[in-house]
Amino acid sequence: MTGVYLMNKGILLYDYLFAKGGAEKLSLSFLKKNEGTDFCVAFKDKELFPDGDTCTGDEYVLSSYSSLKGWKTLKTMFSFLFKKVFYKDYEWAMYSGEYAPLAILRNKSRAKKNILYCHTIPRAPYDLKDFKLSQLGFLEKQLFKVIIWLIKVLYEPSIKRMDVVIANSINVKKRIKKHLNIDAIVVNPPIDTENFKWKGQSDFYLSTARLEPAKRVEIIVRAFMEMPEKNLLIASGGSQLEYLRDLASSHKNIKFMGWCSDNDMHEAVGTCIATIYIPVDEDFGMSPVESMAAGKPVIGVAEGGLLETVISGETGVLIESPTKNEIIKVVNDMTKEKCIGMRLKCESQAANYKEDRFISEIRSVISSI
Repeated sequence: MTGVYLMNKGILLYDYLFAKGGAEKLSLSFLKKNEGTDFCVAFKDKELFPDGDTCTGDEYVLSSYSSLKGWKTLKTMFSFLFKKVFYKDYEWAMYSGEYAPLAILRNKSRAKKNILYCHTIPRAPYDLKDFKLSQLGFLEKQLFKVIIWLIKVLYEPSIKRMDVVIANSINVKKRIKKHLNIDAIVVNPPIDTENFKWKGQSDFYLSTARLEPAKRVEIIVRAFMEMPEKNLLIASGGSQLEYLRDLASSHKNIKFMGWCSDNDMHEAVGTCIATIYIPVDEDFGMSPVESMAAGKPVIGVAEGGLLETVISGETGVLIESPTKNEIIKVVNDMTKEKCIGMRLKCESQAANYKEDRFISEIRSVISSI
């Protein structure tokens, strides 16, 4: 589907583009369908996201990229907080990301309607606080505590200025209610069911999660290190890329693609045996639905958004405790034949998340403001 479906001139504000994750996919898909929409990010990786490929409206990149832990977060926050964003009058402004909403605090919005599409609230100050602290040294912990205090001080009032808050899943809706006491409307993300489709069955299992600690890809790697007869393809990048490459360097059954093109991703998902996706309390998780769209079952974790999308026993298997041994057990059970047998159920389940459904629901929410 093409063309404008929010009709009037608007702007989408998103944190940054430096990885090809689910939220990034949604933002770019949204811009493609809404021709002429302006776009604002704190910074972006121009190799992954070249100029001219992101939107047909005006694009505003507020700052330059920094990979320094802590400073990257602060720089993103300060970019939206202190730099002028609203250059013109808009009928609507949609904020998508954890820090983009801060733009509404110091930049008096000239948009008639201000909407938050919430993939998640910032996890570090709330439910992932203890997990993050456990990974840091003493001095890093002190800096981290200051940063999460600052995030809460700025993020919470910015959300209260929104005309409506949309959550991408029931899981995120509950998170918003628990930590911010705000009632959100649920609109699940759109899935590209046209390009993610069955292309046959090769001899590998696939991981597409970003290589970050909370995605728990290391557990998957260690499991396949003990299954030399099973092949694992990892199609993503992230801060743990080099570490995991070194860890698996002597295991020829484990291969890394890094960040890849859309066509290569479609091919990988469309030809794998099954996908493996076990993040900590995932917000929604577009990758599992893309997997099912391609007729591929999901070996997932019984947490977060996967509980809403994957039907354990029919479109995959949800593991209660994603340990190395459990991954080994389930992979051995999910044979080629068993996975093919789940194809039709997978495709049917993914059809519930087509783009036209997303378009209709978003239009309905915004028109009701």
